[in-house]
Amino acid sequence: MLLFTACTPAADFDVQQSQTEKLMEDFGIDPGAAMNLPSGSRIVFFGDSITAGGVKEGGYVTLVEDALATLYPERNIEVLGTGVVGDQVPDLARRLRKDVLAKKPTHVVVYVGVNDVASLGPSRAALNAGAEEYAEGLTALVDSITASGAEVMLCTPGVIGEDVDQGTLTNYGLELYASKVRELATLRQTGLCDLRSEFTRYLAENKRLSKRSGALTVDGL
Repeated sequence: MLLFTACTPAADFDVQQSQTEKLMEDFGIDPGAAMNLPSGSRIVFFGDSITAGGVKEGGYVTLVEDALATLYPERNIEVLGTGVVGDQVPDLARRLRKDVLAKKPTHVVVYVGVNDVASLGPSRAALNAGAEEYAEGLTALVDSITASGAEVMLCTPGVIGEDVDQGTLTNYGLELYASKVRELATLRQTGLCDLRSEFTRYLAENKRLSKRSGALTVDGL
């Protein structure tokens, strides 16, 4: 992924440096900040259908891979995605060894929760009980990954339908599950990518775009 600045280059203009600076600006990266991704790092993205789609052209895993290759071409950072349609936390636990630990990652990004919420249906009691099981299962995943020596980043579940109505049971469940992820990230001192907060903030600020899909997603997920 190459990003160019519209200008006439001077004789000593460094195109690669310009691309890097533009990419850092777009991603909100401080050029002076040290990124703990040494040469030879292997990042595994672990999740459900969102991650399965993420490895395709234009998918989020591919975008991260392209960005890192542009920012740090000398580091030989490997990016892998292992997502399965419909997966929930128990499914990730069953394939953790084969799909993650066997790949000997240095970093693992865990993005799961949308299916865990959707599978419970519109019941506050079911969502409350499910959230506790979700947190327990996610904690076990984090502990197993960190025991292998890899660093973990947790992602909060994003959206089910691009809807910011906090009165719906679906959004109640998503907020509840997201809170469990945030608590676990603090407890285990993992990285945190708070997609739920970012999605809802954006959709609230762009209400005319808030609908079943189209603003941030292709299918509401």
